[in-house]
Amino acid sequence: MAHKTASSQAAWALLTEGVSRSRVETHRIHLLIERVMKLIEASDRKEHIYQVAGDIIEAMPKRVSALALALDRTSLALSKMGGEFFDSRLPLSDKVMVDEAIEAAFGRHQIKHSTVSRVAERYLNSDLNPPLGKPGGPCQVVRRIDTNVVNPLIKEDLIDDIEHGGPFTNADASKVYGPGIEFVGGLFRKMQLSVHSQFRMDLRGITVALIQRSLTDLSAAMIKDPHLMRSVYNSAGRGYRWDDPKRGVTIVLDPQGRDTVRIVTVYYTGKNDPDPPGEGGCDV
Repeated sequence: MAHKTASSQAAWALLTEGVSRSRVETHRIHLLIERVMKLIEASDRKEHIYQVAGDIIEAMPKRVSALALALDRTSLALSKMGGEFFDSRLPLSDKVMVDEAIEAAFGRHQIKHSTVSRVAERYLNSDLNPPLGKPGGPCQVVRRIDTNVVNPLIKEDLIDDIEHGGPFTNADASKVYGPGIEFVGGLFRKMQLSVHSQFRMDLRGITVALIQRSLTDLSAAMIKDPHLMRSVYNSAGRGYRWDDPKRGVTIVLDPQGRDTVRIVTVYYTGKNDPDPPGEGGCDV
């Protein structure tokens, strides 16, 4: 038993050290990328650099973000395991002392919303900053483009399309938005937000919370009506149109198995999209 305990302690120390070192290296890589971007922006051959290596330049920040997310997942797992690990090792007096110290510093409510909760929220909640659909409108999409698109030539073209009502394809949306997963409730435990649906949410002022509440109502209706349940699940690959009478929104969804649904698009039922700003443009 003593050997097993010692091995567990060594394994725990090795894992936590690995995550800590990886975070430091990720931060260093992030700083290097920032230096590279500043050098490129200051170069008189900036356009040539983007022409020959624009895809690499755009991919680097995304890869670092993916690495940071992987570390968050690992930290979340270690934090959950660590709670049980240390809870079994510390005497009651020490555990009470820890709880009292946290309560004094952050308040009782914050004990339940600690770093572990924030890491879990970042992993499980894909909503953006600012949140999707708040406040909504073409200029919110423009600001999203300005923040997320690195290549100035691509950025300018995308902004021009939005400001003047030009075509904005799924390929265009994928340059601005990434895959998103949110928790829902009821029959649907998760929803996947397509890049197109995220673009439409920003444009039309439709929030993640609104879709979550709407799908929860749909789930309740499916439980009461077996025919509706069969219709929704049998629409996999084609998409099901849910007209929410309570909120006045239409959601086109595509079931991905029994507990996951992909949001294809969403719009306010019977309403047109906001007009583009035109020549006046948007402040970014």
